[in-house]
Amino acid sequence: DFGADDRTFVVGGVGRLVWSKGFDVLVRAFEAAELADARLVIVGEGRQLGRLARFAGPRVSFAGFREDAKDLCQAFDLFVSPSRIEPFGRVIVEALDAGTPVIATDALGPRDIARRFPIELVPTGDVAALAEAMRRAAARPRERMTLDLAEFEIGSIAARMLDAYEEVLAARESVGGRACPG
Repeated sequence: DFGADDRTFVVGGVGRLVWSKGFDVLVRAFEAAELADARLVIVGEGRQLGRLARFAGPRVSFAGFREDAKDLCQAFDLFVSPSRIEPFGRVIVEALDAGTPVIATDALGPRDIARRFPIELVPTGDVAALAEAMRRAAARPRERMTLDLAEFEIGSIAARMLDAYEEVLAARESVGGRACPG
């Protein structure tokens, strides 16, 4: 429960606690947002835990590594992905699958996901912009989203990979079985 009850606005983040994941930005933005009756729960472990804990206030909880991290997304009122570098953003898809609203940085992966799904993007590393986005999210009524995320299911991904390999093999055969140039 992380010190939260039904009235508490729970902001969550999941990932490795390393510089590239930007949790320092999330903690600073959460503190700057000064959200009434809110808690920040960060799930994950990594070498930045001690540093993060030193400047986190009492409303920030570090949950460590959890096997049920995906399920925890259902307990969050808002999911934040503060990554400085994010090639895909699987945790974003998991949060969306849980019906949780998402704020993410405009890194490559989140930007791609936001083209198709309702994610609010903020500039990477911008504490003030992230704090303001969290204030807007906390001011909205709490709602769960229902999205079609079938394209991210393992069967869909495997089918697309097989199609890609078949295209490569077909292209190779069309040039007489020679190796690709380069």
